[in-house]
Amino acid sequence: GAGGAKEERELAHRMQELVANLKMSELKFFDPAKFIRACKVVDRTPRLLDQTHTQDDTMTFLEGVVDVLGSVHGSHLEVFKIIEKERRWLDETNEPRPINSNEREYLMLEIEEGIGDLQHAMAKHFSVELMTGDNRIWNEATQAKETVWKQPFIERASLPEVLAVQLKRFKHSQRWDGSIEAQKLNCKVEFPEQLDVSAFVGAQTDPYEAVAAPPGSDLYELQGVIVHSGQTIHSGHYYSFVHHPTKGWFKIDDDTATSVSVALVFDEGFGGTVESKDQMGDIRREDRWRSAYVLFYRRAGTIREWPEALMERMAPLRSKVEQASLGAARQLLAFDQGFSTTVHDIVRTLARSLAPAGASAGAKGGELGGGGGANGGSANGSQGVSGV
Repeated sequence: GAGGAKEERELAHRMQELVANLKMSELKFFDPAKFIRACKVVDRTPRLLDQTHTQDDTMTFLEGVVDVLGSVHGSHLEVFKIIEKERRWLDETNEPRPINSNEREYLMLEIEEGIGDLQHAMAKHFSVELMTGDNRIWNEATQAKETVWKQPFIERASLPEVLAVQLKRFKHSQRWDGSIEAQKLNCKVEFPEQLDVSAFVGAQTDPYEAVAAPPGSDLYELQGVIVHSGQTIHSGHYYSFVHHPTKGWFKIDDDTATSVSVALVFDEGFGGTVESKDQMGDIRREDRWRSAYVLFYRRAGTIREWPEALMERMAPLRSKVEQASLGAARQLLAFDQGFSTTVHDIVRTLARSLAPAGASAGAKGGELGGGGGANGGSANGSQGVSGV
């Protein structure tokens, strides 16, 4: 699209450039400096990236980028959005109340010690809850608060191709003096390679009722993991794991990409504690400061290749990426001593095979551009390769 401010359009262009290089480039890395600069100058609140420091929340940043791309596109982009709904019924009579609906930019799950795994965290999030006391629900028809039961579910029609799940590993609590303390939660939360969300999905059929999804109907496969490494909410480091459909898992940490096993993804993503023995032989348990903060699951069976129409639109960028890859390869080979030696050996072999029968040893030295000077050169100038 052509919407958005100049700075927003620049960000969209740099985003395209970034994705095109990640998708098409043969280089080992891509420098995102121009994309980062574009993020810093976009005029919005909150800012995508602070000008003075880079300790920004990864999901706040992701939401901001999606909003900017939507502005340029001319409409809100529903990339990870889901619709959470709530079935409600009166406590004493079970009389149904209208289903409530809320849009969520992504699925956010509360975690705590003892949750254990992602499935249990989701079960808790979507469990039946009695809304009583100050939490009673307002009824517009009766203009009064009611004590009701509620049970959330994901509207099946809103399930995205990529499901983003944020584990709330940070919480704020009030101290005795009234100040607010931020704390990171390092409790263990295991997550699977394949996630079945059908138990938490439904399809609304009328204002009061919804039909549950068939078991096993909504499967997702783990595609990416953002890990936070650090002891507090105000410090630390983000890195990620990304799954390639044919090459497996990679760990992306700043400018380093490493092929890894899924076991390492789990080891660094589950959190929890690690046991060790001290000098006295006593068991010590320490928090793992590395743990998954955001999980990305792709709907099972979806096509991962880009649509042909999109590839056609990306043709100019593809050409630039290919030229950059070729230019980098040429530059690398020009300064690679091993490559130069290989070329020299090939030329040496060719020169010997083309040399006339009975050629003198001195002539051979000249043919190799050598050290023999003018006197060592071949009588037949066409045989010399000193210019190679």
